[in-house]
Amino acid sequence: MENANAEIDQFTFNVAYREDKLQSKLDEINRIFRLNELFEAENSAGINGYSLSLNYGLSDAKIKILFNTEESKRYMGICIVFSASGKHLYETEYELRFNQKIQWERIIDSLHQINGHITRMDVAIDFFNLKNDLTQIADDIRNKEIVVKNKVGIIKPERIKQIGSPNNVQTIYVGSRNSDCFLRVYDKKTEQLENKGRFKYLANNSQNWIRVEGEFKHDYVRRLEKAIDLSTGNLLSKLVFIVYDHWKFMKSNELELTELWFKLQGLLKVDDLEPVPVQLVDPIENAIIHFLTKGGAMFFWKMKQLFPDQDVEQILFENIKGYIKNNKNIPKSAINFVKRIRKLNYDLTDFNPYLTHALLNIGKGKNGNE
Repeated sequence: MENANAEIDQFTFNVAYREDKLQSKLDEINRIFRLNELFEAENSAGINGYSLSLNYGLSDAKIKILFNTEESKRYMGICIVFSASGKHLYETEYELRFNQKIQWERIIDSLHQINGHITRMDVAIDFFNLKNDLTQIADDIRNKEIVVKNKVGIIKPERIKQIGSPNNVQTIYVGSRNSDCFLRVYDKKTEQLENKGRFKYLANNSQNWIRVEGEFKHDYVRRLEKAIDLSTGNLLSKLVFIVYDHWKFMKSNELELTELWFKLQGLLKVDDLEPVPVQLVDPIENAIIHFLTKGGAMFFWKMKQLFPDQDVEQILFENIKGYIKNNKNIPKSAINFVKRIRKLNYDLTDFNPYLTHALLNIGKGKNGNE
């Protein structure tokens, strides 16, 4: 297992539009994200002051396009929200459907061309099996053996909050949630185990799992957006540097980096940093959902309707078995999918739990509020 890696955890965008141009702007947004090619849209009431919402994905992994039809609220623009789970679902579905990874640099650049910009961006860095767990780090902060610095200087203790008991700290907050820059350092292992997360197997196999998450929004993220050169690619590496550079956990007596921030510094030396292979949307379940709702299962249904008097399913299954066994031209994307799953050390002894959970998720997607 990698000791550390990173990903952009979630995005929020805003796109301005002129009078009577709402629908054309919505069409442009869908052209950029291709959401209608991946999901069925569901209409609902909006949130956060918006009157309407177009929802894509599953009930627990939503992507929302929020907008108003009232001219008096046009100043709010169109808000596009990718939650953490929604973003992962989108990336997985995109790769399955188009056989290529999403390029967020291209998405952001395309949004710039239609008067859009980022309003929130969370950058998450995961660390596994550190010598000191989060409780020890929190204890050292309370005892002033560790100080947290930003570009101005040492951050006052009252601006650093800890959640949990002294013997089991679960989260360290630095700054205010309402500010433009906010840092969370939390026990991802405990979160996965307590919530029976989809990656509890990874949590069980880790001595500890600490996530450092920088949340950037409002004016600060606009400045970042203008400062970052998207044409050179490697957006993730640049964002990891911003987290590293904005805050620092340091030993107070030596003013040297702590183990956690030293590991973070090490990530800056990695060329073309790739997202952490720990995803909130299970790729096996997602592949099953794709097969049942958009892929081969729909072909079975079509053939059954055309040839109702024959056991089409059995005929196809028998031929598919032989074809798969003898086929020498397996697509590269399928080979890479298998390699990726094996690398993640999934429990591959039983297919049924993945199928059951996928069917439950399909039910949630249809009902929306289950």
